[in-house]
Amino acid sequence: MTDQSCDFIRRHSQKPFFLTVAYNAPHSPHITPAEGDYAGEPWGAREKAYAAMIEFLDAGVGSILQTLEASGLDNDTIVFVSSDHGPRSEPTAEQTEVVTFFNSHGPLRGYKRELYEGGIRVPLIARWPSRIAAGTTNETPVYHPDLLPTVLGLAGRSVPVVTDGRDLTPVLLGQGGCRSDCSTERHMSRLSGRRRVWGNGKSSGLEGSKNCLLICLGE
Repeated sequence: MTDQSCDFIRRHSQKPFFLTVAYNAPHSPHITPAEGDYAGEPWGAREKAYAAMIEFLDAGVGSILQTLEASGLDNDTIVFVSSDHGPRSEPTAEQTEVVTFFNSHGPLRGYKRELYEGGIRVPLIARWPSRIAAGTTNETPVYHPDLLPTVLGLAGRSVPVVTDGRDLTPVLLGQGGCRSDCSTERHMSRLSGRRRVWGNGKSSGLEGSKNCLLICLGE
């Protein structure tokens, strides 16, 4: 998937594009070609495999960002990285063991399929070096339907359909907040979760994004 994504970026470097990269990692089953740096850790096989999956995932995302830079698209591309929900526990012993070992949900209560914050609150990382100030954080709760009007707005387009999402541009650029209709009354399978916006890059004015890259991580 990483190789295909990098190839797509190179082939479309001369025109605007939207690319979604939906990694399965670190979703179960926890299988990797090698345990890498974690082979010597005094952990169980499941924990080593899970950690290695994260490392391979990190390397893949890094390759994509390097391809953007090498193609001269770094400052013209906004990159979002997020997940669809919090860590999974039941129904398998493997998932419960790994989540417990790594304390995957930290201080938050709950798991996937639950409406406690541990089940629905995950980070949203936004990277746009020429527009988003490096190292900034924002506690505004947002969710996946917000991405459609945000991406269209950054591209200078209007939203062609009625959507519950809200344009996050003011949040991303530190220009204020926005309202997001993330409701716990939605059906659980449709609830994408609350996300905290993280930034990386250099601050500047907004003139519109040429490209958008959405990287989705497994649970």
